[in-house]
Amino acid sequence: MSVQKFVEDFGDGDAKAVQVGGASGFCVPRKKFEKTMIGYQGKLTGVSLPTGGSMMIFNSSRSMYNVLHNYLDFFVEESCGQCTPCRVGTQQLLLGIEAVKKGERSSEYLNRLLELAENMRVTAKCG
Repeated sequence: MSVQKFVEDFGDGDAKAVQVGGASGFCVPRKKFEKTMIGYQGKLTGVSLPTGGSMMIFNSSRSMYNVLHNYLDFFVEESCGQCTPCRVGTQQLLLGIEAVKKGERSSEYLNRLLELAENMRVTAKCG
């Protein structure tokens, strides 16, 4: 099933993003709804994302900054703390997005935060 079909079946007609697989999953923007497949029917259906049973639809009334901030705040508190990339990286990501929001850093700084997030994905124990 495509994210587009999921949104048509369960959304309010104003979806701008879908979180697939919970807080540590994937956030799919509206422009990728049609091409992104989700599901599990005995095996992954083509090139699809497993949902783990968790799907959240965000409409245009939701601030994606606030969604990201809430997720990062959660992971700062709930990180197991066993490895430095996750323990320190989540804190730095949170501080980084707050600095951009306050105007202390330019929006280009977000690219550095994306590099940090990729580094964390590759080096953290939980991946």
